[in-house]
Amino acid sequence: MKTYSEIIWPSDLAEARKHLIKFFLVGLDPYRGRLFSTNAKNDPFEICQQFLDGEIDLASYDSTTDVWWDFLAESDGLRGPKNRMHAIARVALCMLSVGCDEPLEEQLSFFLESVFALDRQMYEKINRNVDDWFEFLSD
Repeated sequence: MKTYSEIIWPSDLAEARKHLIKFFLVGLDPYRGRLFSTNAKNDPFEICQQFLDGEIDLASYDSTTDVWWDFLAESDGLRGPKNRMHAIARVALCMLSVGCDEPLEEQLSFFLESVFALDRQMYEKINRNVDDWFEFLSD
């Protein structure tokens, strides 16, 4: 069985981050309308795409998590998702936190855990793409 620690990431950290963000976008795209309001100021899809297109820098991308953290703090969702909106906020935070210092494989793992907490079928569909999207040492 493959583990996320066996993923071969691009040697350039900026490219590795973009590769992970693209995985998030491709995996969640069929569910976008069910998860986030398109064209909203804090739409993680839009923010991720702006970062990938070079319209915003890493610092601007990273700063967009505040609204999601604030939502979780104000609605008692910091200790774990208590409802669907908490789970959606956690997925958004995963999408918008690829610039943090956590190893990318841990970020991928937390993303998939967050998607699982939101919707098991969504998780299964996205998780099936991991082997195709990433190259593993055992390949």
